[in-house]
Amino acid sequence: MKTITKKVRVWSAVAGLFLTPFALTAAPLNLSVFKGNYTGTMSYTQPGDPAQNSTATVVIGVPQSGKTARINYRANIGGNAFPTVISLAANKRASVTDLLVGIAGTNNAKPGTGPWSQNQRTLRFTATNGEGISLRGTGVVKDFSNRRELTLTLISTDPGGSYRFEARLRSRLP
Repeated sequence: MKTITKKVRVWSAVAGLFLTPFALTAAPLNLSVFKGNYTGTMSYTQPGDPAQNSTATVVIGVPQSGKTARINYRANIGGNAFPTVISLAANKRASVTDLLVGIAGTNNAKPGTGPWSQNQRTLRFTATNGEGISLRGTGVVKDFSNRRELTLTLISTDPGGSYRFEARLRSRLP
């Protein structure tokens, strides 16, 4: 009887090691789920005007480590390009070349920084600067049989109001 009880205790201890919260945690998040060359449609809304529909391209480069990413965003509205580059660093800091997403023109770019986070296939970031300008972004990816779809929403806010860029984009799976 003592050996059976002893064996049960030993096996319970071994099972406890494998069932600890550490063992149950998910694998580390990896930005490579966002990697791709995306094209698609976008909707642009600015204060006081109706929404405009146009096209957008997004190139998301992720190195092999998967801990950093570079997002090149380019919206095309009425023959004008609205570009910005978002860099996601391994220390969970985002830097943006233009918080206004090209609204004020390339010579008047307003750079900023802020935090970013990832939850499975959802990416969120915010960036601000000292002038009261901010950019909030959300990206969600879904994989289908031979393509990856990205829904990317960028909301740029300055003292004049909020500008919303909402893009639905597709890419071939890598």
